[in-house]
Amino acid sequence: MSVLAIRLVLAAVFATAAAAKLAGRREAIEGFETFGLGRRLSKPLARALPVVELAIAAFLLPARTAAAGAVAAAGLLAVFTGAIAYQLARGRRPDCNCFGRLRAKPIGPSTLARNVMLLGLAASAAVVGLRDRGPSALAWLSDPLLATIGGLTALVLAQAVLLVLVLRRHGQILARLDDVDAEDEVSAGLPVGSEAPEFELPDLEGEPVTLAALRKRRLPVLLLFSDPACGPCSALLPEVGRWQQEWARELTLAVISNASPEQNRASAAEHDLTLVLSQEKHELSLAYGALGTPMAVLVDGDGRIAGPLAAGEAAIAELVAQAVSTEEVLVRV
Repeated sequence: MSVLAIRLVLAAVFATAAAAKLAGRREAIEGFETFGLGRRLSKPLARALPVVELAIAAFLLPARTAAAGAVAAAGLLAVFTGAIAYQLARGRRPDCNCFGRLRAKPIGPSTLARNVMLLGLAASAAVVGLRDRGPSALAWLSDPLLATIGGLTALVLAQAVLLVLVLRRHGQILARLDDVDAEDEVSAGLPVGSEAPEFELPDLEGEPVTLAALRKRRLPVLLLFSDPACGPCSALLPEVGRWQQEWARELTLAVISNASPEQNRASAAEHDLTLVLSQEKHELSLAYGALGTPMAVLVDGDGRIAGPLAAGEAAIAELVAQAVSTEEVLVRV
């Protein structure tokens, strides 16, 4: 592979990663948090890293700046590779949001191998570039026909990336709607007074928790369905942490989250959440007819549905107030 081809590959990788992070900033922040970085550090990194990646991609194209771009690419890839190797050595597999919503999955040996390969390409481009600038990737711009073709190609690629991002963002929602269409009996919420479906889901430590265990104290149980990509859910979590601690003697409040265990632990630490359970494929949401987020349902001490589903922050706050028999919840939301 020629040095120019290597630079083009690296530029494409960094530009794609930057665009994906800019389109999914929340996922980028959560990705940093799952790697052990706190919220205070994750937020500025989520803003700065795409800018750095775009700058590296831009530097790799002209011959005059290609060597500097390759050195910067190798340095950044070395940091990424070291972080992945460290997590794998500790037996942890947090989600890799290197390409935002385009490819969010737990890290593994293949992730490490990919980064090592890219690091090798960047290092070779840097070594060669320091001796010889080589050809510029922008030379074709001097030809009007080639420049027009290149511009149209870039536009098509940008639209394709945008389409993939939109489909990835809403794919789970569409899948859930398909499930609802296929099962006519599924409706928004269960009838009041009906028996609440039993379940077993892992908590923050991976220990199984059942509805029966949550009902042991004979207190009302509020199940709050949340999603990491849901803005209102994230805005509500600080209040949820307060409710869990302030009303622990009157109410058992469990957050049912679609996030990964690592994301749930980071969110619990940030918002002082005491009880978060993980579902994998919306199985409990569908069982309770909760087709959106944030939504909540109240189960009474006898294990029956105590009221209709509450959707949105205000309705959930009212449901908590109903469960603890106070108006203070409404005042402080």
